Amino acid sequence: MQLKGGIAGMHSVSFYSDRYAATTVNKKQATNVYVNKREQGPRFLENIMKWPFIRAYALFLYVFLIKRKMIITVLLSYVLIIFLNISREDNSMNHMVLPETISPLLFLALLLGGAAFVIRLTPIGKYHAAEHMAANAYGHSGDLRLENVKQYSRISRYCGTNLVILFLIVFTILYMIFGFHVGIAFFAWGMTYEMRQYDQYLSYIITPIYYVGYAAQYLLFTSKPNDKHLQAAIKAIQALEKQESTTD
Repeated sequence: MQLKGGIAGMHSVSFYSDRYAATTVNKKQATNVYVNKREQGPRFLENIMKWPFIRAYALFLYVFLIKRKMIITVLLSYVLIIFLNISREDNSMNHMVLPETISPLLFLALLLGGAAFVIRLTPIGKYHAAEHMAANAYGHSGDLRLENVKQYSRISRYCGTNLVILFLIVFTILYMIFGFHVGIAFFAWGMTYEMRQYDQYLSYIITPIYYVGYAAQYLLFTSKPNDKHLQAAIKAIQALEKQESTTD
């Protein structure tokens, strides 16, 4: 079985494969593991997601259809940055998003810092680390014994943190060259997504950026997990593997 990704929650950790998603939830009185079939998007959207560059923007539609809460959060963040930059003198679209009140770079830094603050000071950071450690152990050796999982790094090449850092760097470069207007953020996202898809061919550019992402993961977005966090991640992978094997 190949893991397709994972995500950490306040008291949970999830992994997903091509067909299923498994989540372990740690409660005060019990630990529960849930396995569900993954929601699939419309066939036309699945096909569009294969087209270079266009797929970066089709992803927003995919997330809207499958993960509405996530896209709402993104839209609210964008509305907030527009609101903070409204010009009283000129209400044109360009002035609505120009950094006259707060720099978009500062806003993004504050947003990232706020997310790091929450993750580090809540169980999310521990479950995030456990997610990476269990996935690294499973991908490298398939050995999910607790003592073996403890030997693996809480840093992952496939963590979304690397994508965020890459986007911030691409966006910063474009912002410094062209300034900020409506299309810059969207164009930066398209470039970032395609660079990530072909990172093996752009290693001389991407690898140094990933090292920044690794540092951010270790220092800001993960914290040392306890056995219960690691066990939660292990149980989720085991449940997913069992479901995949029984379905076959």
